[in-house]
Amino acid sequence: MANHVALQKMCFGAGKVETGQARAKGRKARAGKGASKRADAHPETADQVKPPVRLPPLLLYGPPGVGKTHFCESLAKVLGVPVRRHPMDQAETSGALLGSDAVWGNSRYGLVFDLLGLGEYANPLVILDELDKAQTIGKTSGGFSSPTGVLHSLLEPVSAAQVRDISLDLELDASQIAWIATANYPWWVPATLRSRFKEFFVMPPDAEQAIQLARSVVKSALKAVGFGAGEPDRRIVVALAHLSAREIFQVTVMAAATAARRGSRQVEMLDLPGELDLGEGCMQGETRWKH
Repeated sequence: MANHVALQKMCFGAGKVETGQARAKGRKARAGKGASKRADAHPETADQVKPPVRLPPLLLYGPPGVGKTHFCESLAKVLGVPVRRHPMDQAETSGALLGSDAVWGNSRYGLVFDLLGLGEYANPLVILDELDKAQTIGKTSGGFSSPTGVLHSLLEPVSAAQVRDISLDLELDASQIAWIATANYPWWVPATLRSRFKEFFVMPPDAEQAIQLARSVVKSALKAVGFGAGEPDRRIVVALAHLSAREIFQVTVMAAATAARRGSRQVEMLDLPGELDLGEGCMQGETRWKH
């Protein structure tokens, strides 16, 4: 049923631009920075459209909590494209990306169709979070199933231009999708997959960078809980700067809850936990290489 509704939505959208597609003589229109994939009101100017912004597959690795995922989300905002986080540590098969086998009663289309077929952009950003935690699982019928198998095709522009969602049996052009993976242990990523990425080591920030990062994370956390997007108290920023990005977010949310209980919409120093090493070692401030 979900697949039927999805195809109806896609066909309805395609019907409205049928004339434009005919004039374009079958050329595929792709979105550039912040642009919609839908045909505009003047399809005859298609040749004047700027080439799309395309990033090579990136692999950001380093200790947990240094802000790798936060960077990816910020990058998507700069590019003006939607972002989707795909937790690889929870994936069991590749069906989440390119659909599950149609022989199953609960068959469903994958993330790629969801972004391209039902979305507004041809070049969204996908975060492959915790790529090094993806597991290969044995099948009851024999053999193995890996959630990373389809990435070999999706990360190569030539093969990505003709990928198929097996649930819908529909070919898609996914060559403009930007893929950014995060990892703590990059050597756990299969060599055949790792070779497709441009790698960057994200090291813990120095003192000045830590304050800048803390300011950004505190501001994001306060906005997420509805406390507005104003500038946070610098004293709070400095007090949290020694923590990781993930820990700063968690402590800020806790402080916001404390402020709300006393009837205030402004987080102050008194709202911070008495000790920042809360959570049975979760806030120790030590460098940890696993969650």
